[in-house]
Amino acid sequence: MGINQLSYYSRTHAHNAVFGPLLGKKCFMFFVSVIPTGPPDAPSVTNITVDGKRCSLQWTKPYNGESPIVMYTVYIWVSTVTHGSLKKESVNSWNTTKSNTTVELEWAQNYTASVSALNRYGESSPGLEIDFTTGQVPQGN
Repeated sequence: MGINQLSYYSRTHAHNAVFGPLLGKKCFMFFVSVIPTGPPDAPSVTNITVDGKRCSLQWTKPYNGESPIVMYTVYIWVSTVTHGSLKKESVNSWNTTKSNTTVELEWAQNYTASVSALNRYGESSPGLEIDFTTGQVPQGN
């Protein structure tokens, strides 16, 4: 989304109740710029690396809502197809202060991941979901 900056202009004329508008017609112009504050925008996952059943995720730091981001929450769901319908079940969520994390999951599963950000004004919605699959169980295990 980014920054939605609002600008306001105000023009003020000096006026005297006895003499009417001042002869010099002094005019003052004010410019006020307001940047809205609020929860941060949703982070975007930029990279997923799968090594066996370990998954490393990286994401971009989003616009922070004019307040420092204090925490990210990583959401992971396992995706299964039952009777032709996709079903997602929450596996877990993890909190981190970094813009990356590594988690260990189950072998040969389809997963979906998303990340949200938190500042003093609240939590962003989770970002776009990204799908990935962990590796097959190695032979001999």
